[in-house]
Amino acid sequence: LCAAAGLVLAAGQGFLPVLSGLAAMLAVVALLWVPWQRGRIGGGDVKLGAAAAVLIGMRGFPESLLCAAFAGGVVAALCFA
Repeated sequence: LCAAAGLVLAAGQGFLPVLSGLAAMLAVVALLWVPWQRGRIGGGDVKLGAAAAVLIGMRGFPESLLCAAFAGGVVAALCFA
């Protein structure tokens, strides 16, 4: 539902933002496919990442990956401390 909303919002800005959102979504699914297959993450994580990527698009994709990795590292450090 969130991904569809992102595509609708992007469609109001033209065709290129829609393609950017779809490309970002496919990139996230491709990056998270192997961890999901190995049982490291759940399907909800993949869906949430894909939906967020649709909203962010390719322009903000590298920054969002960096922020997600940093936040995951903080959570892991707090859990293992």
